Amino acid sequence: MDDDTNTSGGIRLEACPFCGGTKFHTNTRAKGHFLKKRMEREKRDTSNYLIRCTKCGAKGPLKHSASEAAIAWNTRLNATCPADLGRG
Repeated sequence: MDDDTNTSGGIRLEACPFCGGTKFHTNTRAKGHFLKKRMEREKRDTSNYLIRCTKCGAKGPLKHSASEAAIAWNTRLNATCPADLGRG
């Protein structure tokens, strides 16, 4: 589901809070049934979807569906910008 778009899970995405970008990828972390089952057995987080800004690389939090990831992005919960990670 790596789309370069401004919607995810049928939800229109707000502009990036860091750069104002309006194009995004909806990335999936674990692809495939067997990988997900292995992660569940190992009691690892099976959240798979996040929104990433194509302009600056800012990412929203991992969620269980594309629509949940879009809602989290639009409410700005735990968004991180790569440029901010080096600051302390």
